[in-house]
Amino acid sequence: LGLPGNPPESSTIRLEKSAMQEALRRAGVRHIRSRTVSSAKEAEAFWQELGVKKVVVKPLASAGTMGVHFVTTRQELSRHMDSLLASCDLFGRPIREGLIQEYIDGTEYIVNTVSCGGVHRVTDIWVYNKIAIGSEGNAYDYARLVTRLEPGQRALIEYAYQTLDALGYQYGPSHGEYMMDENGPVLIEAGARPMGGGFSMD
Repeated sequence: LGLPGNPPESSTIRLEKSAMQEALRRAGVRHIRSRTVSSAKEAEAFWQELGVKKVVVKPLASAGTMGVHFVTTRQELSRHMDSLLASCDLFGRPIREGLIQEYIDGTEYIVNTVSCGGVHRVTDIWVYNKIAIGSEGNAYDYARLVTRLEPGQRALIEYAYQTLDALGYQYGPSHGEYMMDENGPVLIEAGARPMGGGFSMD
């Protein structure tokens, strides 16, 4: 229709978590070390390569923490990878591959933006509070709206704009989830959509 929008050829990097992190790496933007794997054996090999005590197992494309697990033992890794590869993602597609990432410990933020002509503007920022439930991931406790910028949050905004550039956002909304640790902000994942889940029309 000739309407402005984001480049269709780069849609994958705005949907699949592995492609997002790889796009950040190529752009020289801080990213989470990740690898796409198709078996628990491949996942274990990457975990050893990372040299960390804790990793995250998740689908390549999903939302709402569906299929996300925190892993600290080989037994947990095998169990969650086998379960993941025998299930479907949020969009109903069979999962053939999973994503293994290093675990980032910090404060989680939501940064919502809107873009026009490649210029980004923040609409709102939220701070997540989640409760750890072992290897099953986190349970949402609450999200607090940031009404005044606090120390470090300006750097978070600047980083968010860098990620949007790296992921090819030019027009429309984005909903990004970021972790802030002692090294600064890093993208967990972003979606080309407004914040919020699906609601019944009834």
